[in-house]
Amino acid sequence: MSLQQVTTYRADYIWETPDDGYRYEVIDSVLYVTGTPWRRHQWTSGCLCAMLDAHVQPERRGQLYFNLGVALDDVTSVVPDLLYVSRERESLLSDRGVEGPPDLAVEVLSPSTRRTDRVVKFERYARAGVPHYWIIDPIALTLEAYELRQGTYMLTADLRDEDHFSPTLFPGLTIPLSGLWL
Repeated sequence: MSLQQVTTYRADYIWETPDDGYRYEVIDSVLYVTGTPWRRHQWTSGCLCAMLDAHVQPERRGQLYFNLGVALDDVTSVVPDLLYVSRERESLLSDRGVEGPPDLAVEVLSPSTRRTDRVVKFERYARAGVPHYWIIDPIALTLEAYELRQGTYMLTADLRDEDHFSPTLFPGLTIPLSGLWL
């Protein structure tokens, strides 16, 4: 019988990872490493960020970030594709990333991250108290928006193709989904 060495990681490990083009995340002490996002993924992330930024910045409502590390606790640090921290929660921002749950985490699905984003991160974001979680699928052309209610995510929008999304987190904003697809 052979014994397999088991390595556990702390959340602060992601602050020390190499700049090698891979994304390193630690979720409940388990290391996840993924490759560079593909073109549709990048297009969708960029378009969404531009739409949100045009709404957020004029009134300085908060800050948006691409691929910034988020330490949810001592055993979990993630790197959402896009995140938002409201002005009221800016104390969570540090030089190295976000130290606590952001107001919004957005994951754009890729073939290699689909299960992690839909299952592992879904559960972990809820447990950490991230109030809003969006999952976007640039192949199926869908956007699912979840809001945390009593510790559980509730689906508040299930949209596709050319629908329009009016997120409760950003009153007055309407996002035409057709603008997210390549």
